[in-house]
Amino acid sequence: MSVADTPTVRKRGRWTVWVLAPSAVVLVYVLGIPPLLHCLGPSLPGRHPLAPYPTWAARLAEPWMWLQRTSLLNEPLTRYEEWWMF
Repeated sequence: MSVADTPTVRKRGRWTVWVLAPSAVVLVYVLGIPPLLHCLGPSLPGRHPLAPYPTWAARLAEPWMWLQRTSLLNEPLTRYEEWWMF
């Protein structure tokens, strides 16, 4: 039995996955919304208050926009969004 097969190492590996996987999903979401909206652009009309975007994209972006409005991340998220939009 090698050191990598011990129960302690396996538990630590599972704990790492349970912490890193959700963190990666949140990071991909936060960093992925501005490029998505940039790619969809004004060419696709929507029926949502975020009109030029399709309804599904606007709804997908609502949590991101809430985070941008209400958190200390306002300035960095706004700059990141502007970087993608231009």
